[in-house]
Parts: sequence; structure tokens; C-alpha cells
Amino acid sequence: MKADLLRARNMKRYINQLTVAKKQCEKRIRILGGPAYDQQDEGATDEGEGPQSQKILQFEDILANTFYRDHFRMYMERMDKRALISFWESVEYLKNANKNEIPQLVGEIYQNFFVESKEIAVEKSLYKEIQQCLVGNKGTEVFYKIQGEVYETLKDRYYPSFIVSDLYEKLMIKEEEKHVSQLISNKDEMSPGGETGEEAADGSTSRINEQASFAVNKLRELNEKLEYKRQALNSIQNAPKPDKKIVSKLKDEIILIEKERTDLQLHMARTDWWCENLGMWKASITNGE
Repeated sequence: MKADLLRARNMKRYINQLTVAKKQCEKRIRILGGPAYDQQDEGATDEGEGPQSQKILQFEDILANTFYRDHFRMYMERMDKRALISFWESVEYLKNANKNEIPQLVGEIYQNFFVESKEIAVEKSLYKEIQQCLVGNKGTEVFYKIQGEVYETLKDRYYPSFIVSDLYEKLMIKEEEKHVSQLISNKDEMSPGGETGEEAADGSTSRINEQASFAVNKLRELNEKLEYKRQALNSIQNAPKPDKKIVSKLKDEIILIEKERTDLQLHMARTDWWCENLGMWKASITNGE
């Protein structure tokens, strides 16, 4: 009886997993020159209540999109393999860093992934190259090589199970909600109107949207930077001989970033309040002078 209840409870998830697997097989068959089964089944899937995770994001898109990657990171935490995605992200940050930042970033990557945790397994030859890079005798190419290996591990070992997980399903639900919200927003912007000064209002709304988009991107950037620096500070403080100068510098930078983030969040809250009451503001003139 208990087994039957468990099967019933998990049935929806099993159906979702099988549907995603079926879609992957159909896509592969089509690429190899076989029949387009997915197109033949379109009429049937439109009428039914297909699972939210039916859309399959490519692994490259997941890593390239911060929102998608956040959900993948949560999944890797669940698998107790967060170090893999964290290493990939750290090397991506290293690729785009200024020259004067590289020595510190190399030291942090070395400390975080090859001294403290040692969760990134590498050959002895690569480990020696890392040490040579640490002292400035070699470039950072060794990290890019290891990143490529980590990428393949993530893609081959963890991506297939991620896209049939509940976290992926939640991600797809959020994406669908975002898509619907965007369609409604676009429809409202395109709807005709006859009020005087509507063009000016549209221009004002457009400027507000641009500022809001900038603020959201800036907040995401600050959050990523803050998380990175907190991780770096934590790893350096836990090192056998932490560099006090670096620790002090990181603490100061974290305080500044937290203040900047708080100011930005306050600005965004005020902007939201303004937008919610747009068109309802009234000015009272109490003095004619």
C-alpha cells in the first residue's frame, strides 16, 4: 500500500522525466536524418497538459544566462558538487579581469580549489603548471584547460539529470511567467489611445524601463561581485597563513559594495513606487509667488 502511494506521488515527475528524454531522442534522430517525430506530435501536445519542463535549454545557454545558472548552481549544491560550477565561474571571471587583478584572482582560485577543498582533481603536470602560474612564471592558460575539462564533466554528468529535476521544472515555470508578463507588457505598449500627451507618457515610460533594466543588471552585477569577494575572504581567512593586507582590503571592498547595493535597492524601491502611481500624482500650488 505504501509503495503504491509513493508511486502515485512521484508519477508526475516520472512522466516529466520520460517526456524530456523522449524529446532529446527525437531531436537526435532528426539531426541524424531521421523522421521529425516532434513535429508529428505537435497537435497532440498542444491539447494536453504537457509538463512545464518540456522545453529543453541547451547547456551552453544555461551557463551563459545568470538566471539559469543560479538554478543550476542550486542543483549542484544539492549534489554536493558546487565546487565544479564555482570553479567554472571563477575562471570566467579571470578571463575578463584586468591585468592588475590577475595575481590576486589566481591566488584565490589556487587557495579555494587546490589547497582548501581539492575538489578539482588534476594531474601532477597540471598542478605544477598551476604553481608556476601562481608565482608568475607561466600564464593562466592552465586554468582555461582545466575549465574545459570541468565544463565537459558538468555537461556529461550533471546536465542530463538537472533538466529532469524539480529545480529545472521551477525554472521553466518562472520563465513561462516572465514570458507571459512580457507579452502583456508589449500588448499594453502597442494598444492605441487618444489622450493628449500620450506620446510624451510613452517616452517617459520607455526611459523608466531603460533605467529599471540598468538598475536590475547593476544589482545582479553587485550581487555576483559581493558573493565572489565573500567567498574569497572566507577562503583566505581559513588559510593556514592568511595575508592580513588582502583580508583588510577585501573587508573594505565588501563594505563598500554592500552600501552601494543598499543604495541601489532603495532607489529601485522608490522607482517601483513611482511607477505604480504613475498618472495619479497631483501637485498642489499653495503660493503664487
